[in-house]
Amino acid sequence: FSIIVLLFSLARTHFLQVGQ
Repeated sequence: FSIIVLLFSLARTHFLQVGQ
C-alpha cells in the first residue's frame, strides 16, 4: 500500500464532498 494511494483517496473523497 502506497502513501500516494492514500493521498489520492483522501483527495478524491474531498472533491466528491465539494461536488455535492
